[in-house]
Amino acid sequence: MSNEYGRLLEEARDKKLWEEAGEIAKNNPQIITDITGIFDPTPASDGISTIISVAKGDWLGAGLSLVSMIPYAGDALAKPAKFAKYGSKVQGLVGLMFKKFDNVASMTKSYASVLSKKQIVQARMQALKKAREQMVAARKRAFKCKKCEQFKRKHRMPTTEHGTWKPKGANDPNSSNFGKGEFTFNKKIKLPDPPEGPGGYAKSIKYDKGFPVFNSSHVKGKRYLADVTNNVKKDTQALTAAGVKHPGDGWTLHHFEDGAVGYVPTDLHNASSHAGSRSIMKTEAF
Repeated sequence: MSNEYGRLLEEARDKKLWEEAGEIAKNNPQIITDITGIFDPTPASDGISTIISVAKGDWLGAGLSLVSMIPYAGDALAKPAKFAKYGSKVQGLVGLMFKKFDNVASMTKSYASVLSKKQIVQARMQALKKAREQMVAARKRAFKCKKCEQFKRKHRMPTTEHGTWKPKGANDPNSSNFGKGEFTFNKKIKLPDPPEGPGGYAKSIKYDKGFPVFNSSHVKGKRYLADVTNNVKKDTQALTAAGVKHPGDGWTLHHFEDGAVGYVPTDLHNASSHAGSRSIMKTEAF
């Protein structure tokens, strides 16, 4: 499961929770002590919250607060329950604190119900960036470190068997040029015809920081979706739902290393060895 991505989503969740609490506290300051109780494993803050509720004549609030004071009741049931009085948004944010996820897709889907698309995309991009940097660093170390092993056989770049690099050593982890350069194919690649006209040919492709940089004319429908499953069929359907039509024969769905999805020419995609976000998101670093 994800480490950095999950941490960033939790960070965004907590920030949003406190923002919501700040607004509610203008009329009901009790929410501050209730939220403090989430982070305080002792019943002290719940006791304070209960006193406030009783003093205000809020017997329902007092009852819900007392739930968390029952020994062994379990935070997963107790904590989220008393936040119902603050509305579904706050209760949903609190509920995520006690929810366990089986995979990245289910975690993303749950957080999408309380966070904005921008927040989720930003968290994914930041986590992928950190994982990519660790992946390239692991390649330079020939995967000879404990944390490096997770990246074995994941980061790839074209070899000189299929073309030439400029500058030389761009695909050599021991070279100062590693990761950045232009790879010229031994045989130019025929591109499919896009809707707007002839496709032509691709003679080369550039790489930056160890990843391919597809020419803008070779990319169709690139989008940053809130929910990226890394399942080709599902992500294709998501793009369609977002108004992006499949360009047609000769085009492949590509999971860009920064978390975006879109279509690139199939033959160019296959000739440009790379590690897409599908591979990166399966690492512990992500």
